[in-house]
Amino acid sequence: MINHPQNPYVKLLVVFGRDDKDLLQAAKGIAQGNILFRGESVVVNEVKPLLPRKPYDAPNWVRTDRPVTFGELKTYEEQLQSSGLEPAAINVSLNLPPDLYLMRSTGIDMDINYRYTMPPVKDSSRMDISLNNQFLQSFNLSSKQEANRLLLRIPVLQGLLDGKTDVSIRGAETGRDQPAAVRL
Repeated sequence: MINHPQNPYVKLLVVFGRDDKDLLQAAKGIAQGNILFRGESVVVNEVKPLLPRKPYDAPNWVRTDRPVTFGELKTYEEQLQSSGLEPAAINVSLNLPPDLYLMRSTGIDMDINYRYTMPPVKDSSRMDISLNNQFLQSFNLSSKQEANRLLLRIPVLQGLLDGKTDVSIRGAETGRDQPAAVRL
């Protein structure tokens, strides 16, 4: 790292080696971020090659190789809890891979296990589910339910039969955070 010869507020990173092999090794080390820069110069003696990545294993994407729980998607404790006379919606962000392709699928199943306390006065309690601020489905809640479990299918709209090659999930856009909300 040297000072710019004409501008004292600018630094220049100079990368060089004895030959092309050394230069390539230094560039790989910098690109991988394995080098700790201290002082005015750094020597890159060894660069460990990165292992190939598996498809869809980016840390901020929802896993596609197995079922994912809402607990894995929460960003803080108690995010999946709501209480009160008019409880706030429970929001969970989903980040789907941008090239997610669901061949021969009619939808994505969302198996929801929940705990519901019946109020002392009978009311019309329900669970509303939306994805990307688009309403998907509503379920009535009652104490007579044998199990507090719901199966929701998020429909996949495919245009493959009419010559189109696009696949879309109603209310979902891939490649960015999806605010999925459950309102009790």
